Amino acid sequence: MSETYRYLEELSRIVKVDEENRESIIWNSVEGIKGEEDSIFCNKKGSFLVEEFVGMYGREELDEMMKSIGNEKYYIIINDAMGSRVIESIYKRYLMIIGTMKEKEIEESNKIITEPIYKIIKEEEKRIKW
Repeated sequence: MSETYRYLEELSRIVKVDEENRESIIWNSVEGIKGEEDSIFCNKKGSFLVEEFVGMYGREELDEMMKSIGNEKYYIIINDAMGSRVIESIYKRYLMIIGTMKEKEIEESNKIITEPIYKIIKEEEKRIKW
């Protein structure tokens, strides 16, 4: 995690001064986290750093982030105080940009956003066996 964290710190510094490459730097933050979402999101320093980037994300970055989290990591993240803050910031960012999205994009993003929690609920229903 420390290598990824240092990478995100560096991207955070660069994105503030390199307007020309801003979009690719922001995308690189998404790519840099892949595979380590749970350890980065659930770490105090990591979560604050990710939240900083989430505020810059557009739909593509948010969708990619949610897809890369996956169902198992999602459960871990939402049950962690710091991790759940990151998920909350992702949801809030979607709400901020929804007015810029086309209807089809909204539908696609809604599926990506709701799939992890839907699967958790379905698994819990199986466990309870109504």
